[in-house]
Amino acid sequence: MPELYEWPEQMFDVVMAGAIVEHLSEPVYAIGAWARLAREAVLIPFTDVVPVDDLMMRPITPLDNSAINYVWWHLSRGLYNKIFDNLGFDVHYTLARAEHHDAEGGTQLATRPSIIAIRRGTDAARRFDASKLEDPFPSVLVSAVPAPPDTVVPAGKKRWWRGKL
Repeated sequence: MPELYEWPEQMFDVVMAGAIVEHLSEPVYAIGAWARLAREAVLIPFTDVVPVDDLMMRPITPLDNSAINYVWWHLSRGLYNKIFDNLGFDVHYTLARAEHHDAEGGTQLATRPSIIAIRRGTDAARRFDASKLEDPFPSVLVSAVPAPPDTVVPAGKKRWWRGKL
């Protein structure tokens, strides 16, 4: 991630970082790097979002097992909104669906939110029609919900995420 900040003054129309935020120990830093490189939009498809407007980053695991070093945080809708607002983007949310094919469990349909951040003042911002997006948060929540009970992910389990989807 630090290398993204060291790139020369280069930008891309769209930067996409799919299903990765929860795997980064410093997701706010990463979002800043992606936004720096995005001329018009940052897409973060298929990532969990805590559906509250509070500014929060919640651990996915109890953080007391050093063997679980591949999954870290869930960010709240409010935090995504604040980060992207500070970076000059408007944020929209929709649902994404994907089939997971696992030899053990067969095919499984998963649904997770996707984040679409559009840089203000761009052609993309003028053309973007959010009315067609499927709202992943149908009820309005304005304060934090309690964290789920501590979940211990068994070390060495390759498909731990199946139960999370």
